[in-house]
Amino acid sequence: MPHYAHINGMRRFGLYLLVMFSLVLGACSSPAPKALSAQLDDLFSRLRTAASAEEAEVIQFTIQHVWAQHKDPDIRTLMRHTVGAVHRGDYDAALTMLDEVVRRDPHFLEGWYLRSRVYLALEDYSQAIGDIEKVLALEPRHFGALVGLGRIFSALGDQKAALGAYEAALAVNPHLQEAREEARLLRDAVLGVAI
Repeated sequence: MPHYAHINGMRRFGLYLLVMFSLVLGACSSPAPKALSAQLDDLFSRLRTAASAEEAEVIQFTIQHVWAQHKDPDIRTLMRHTVGAVHRGDYDAALTMLDEVVRRDPHFLEGWYLRSRVYLALEDYSQAIGDIEKVLALEPRHFGALVGLGRIFSALGDQKAALGAYEAALAVNPHLQEAREEARLLRDAVLGVAI
């Protein structure tokens, strides 16, 4: 992975953590599953047709808010402490708490996703991929997980797989400018390689 991409990825990770921190603090209860599914379907439909980057950003934030909600106050507390641990660079503590989050609720996709981000920061790609697979099994439209998969495949030198992951993320959320640029660069590289 190019150095600039790693720095950019870490900045995005920091932003993601700030979003998670605010959402975990504010999440009090989860809607019923059927209502949640309908809400997400509507949001993703609006995201694909958003007329501006600003509108897309608001919709994307709202989707992340829906994903981050959890009715269990203990899980919200664990997630909040996890974010603090990551900010301090205490990845061991973060992973211990996230292990507990996913043990308590294996259907809480943001527990798996945040753990994948920690493993990605540690360059433990095998564990990160395993957690991303869990996220995508729960929510195939998780554009953050798809972008993370693209970064991992890029770091591992698998350009075709990285391109596929970025293109899948863009199919769900066409407003991911960094993913669009990475996909463009990879497309140029892949087209120049004998298949």
